[in-house]
Amino acid sequence: MAKAIVIIDDDQEDIDILQEAITSVDKAAACFGYNDPEEAIDNLFNNLVLLPTHIFLDINMPQVDRRQVSKKNQTTFCF
Repeated sequence: MAKAIVIIDDDQEDIDILQEAITSVDKAAACFGYNDPEEAIDNLFNNLVLLPTHIFLDINMPQVDRRQVSKKNQTTFCF
């Protein structure tokens, strides 16, 4: 079974580093990185093809912080 891992961070370099670390440990993992939290929210709730096994979310982003992301669509994430 494929693992889908979503990374939401406003710093593209942090996304790249985490993706590289994850895929070096699990070559079968599919990592999806978003540096725009609104785009990530839209894709997670409207265009979902594969249910993510993990979501890594930056705590402090300038546009939307983690609390605002977790309130979207009345969804609860565990942090």
